[in-house]
Amino acid sequence: MTPVVLAHDYLTQRGGAERVFLSMARAFPHSQLLTTLYEPAQTYEEFAAHEVVPSVLQRVAPFRRRFKAALPLYPLTIRLMSPVATRMLISSSTAFAHGLDSTGCHVAYVHSPPHWLWESERYAGGERRLAARARPLLAPFRRADLRAAQRPHALLTNSTYSAGKILATYGRVAEVLPPPVRPRRAATPDDFFLVVSRLLPYKGVHRVVEAAAQLGARLVVVGEGPERPALGRLAGPGVEFRSRLPEAELDCLYATCLAVVVAGEEDLGLVAIEANAAGRPAVCLARGGALETIVHGVTGLLFEEERVEAVATAMAAAAARPWDARRLQRHASGWSEEAFASWLRLLAEEFPRWCGRCGGPGLGPRPLRTLRSITGDHGRRVAGPDPVEKTA
Repeated sequence: MTPVVLAHDYLTQRGGAERVFLSMARAFPHSQLLTTLYEPAQTYEEFAAHEVVPSVLQRVAPFRRRFKAALPLYPLTIRLMSPVATRMLISSSTAFAHGLDSTGCHVAYVHSPPHWLWESERYAGGERRLAARARPLLAPFRRADLRAAQRPHALLTNSTYSAGKILATYGRVAEVLPPPVRPRRAATPDDFFLVVSRLLPYKGVHRVVEAAAQLGARLVVVGEGPERPALGRLAGPGVEFRSRLPEAELDCLYATCLAVVVAGEEDLGLVAIEANAAGRPAVCLARGGALETIVHGVTGLLFEEERVEAVATAMAAAAARPWDARRLQRHASGWSEEAFASWLRLLAEEFPRWCGRCGGPGLGPRPLRTLRSITGDHGRRVAGPDPVEKTA
């Protein structure tokens, strides 16, 4: 039986959840990576160094390019992939992977309950008619997701904001384990703003494009998605679109931008912390995870309203003030990849013998905090601070 197996919904895009899963893979370099679909050209190239095991859906080539087309098939596919023969399954889930069964223990890192399923109006960009039409179709998926969310033996998540959504949706406590951001080098800033995002309606990228035009500012947008044609029509001559960049090129953009701009409500907002890691500030909507990651006036600026004028005002203010690159990088060091990997390794080693559902004495709803208190040599094996405790 394999000691540790890792799982993620689908490896067909480059997003924050896939970046976190890549850090999981680095923590367990010899583990199998299970997923429903794998398209190497569309996700991070580092996954190719690992043993990726896709589901039967992989045989349908169009699904690999358009993973949403397989939506009705995912719940059944997850059941067919179960049970996973392993002592310890760690899943990374934005949609379906938390529904896997395991012959051993299963801990799910739930980035958020699926946006398209539980926040369909926001996911559709405020199109209430579309969301209303979809609601009856989503009902069976919601019932299946509620059942799936009870299968893992413990839940982890990325922020107290996400933990609150998980508690409200699934009735379960999720312990907060800050996701990893790797260190970057700072550099002298250039004259452009930066957006790194999937191009979906709820991300609010259109407001940043319009704000840049209003300011006459240069803007680089890195990402792919269905909003790309509409954004191109909005864009002025100072807007440049890029996608699938090598890590070194993306690092350079982070380090030399005036600021990263995040105009949508995020569960955490990993991009803002990545900007801080490169010594640059973030301009973010004052909602969701940004309230946990941004220190207003110190590591970035928060704006209150989802309006182009509010985005433009905050962008101009960020460009006009000096920023302490070292202070920004110290702030970002709280999201350490070393600490993230250490916690997961402790979990993989100790959780199976303590898990109450596997016949052990039980660890309660916050297993990392409990394990640290009961494991005598934790100080030598776990780097970084305690996970953030979510108070219900």
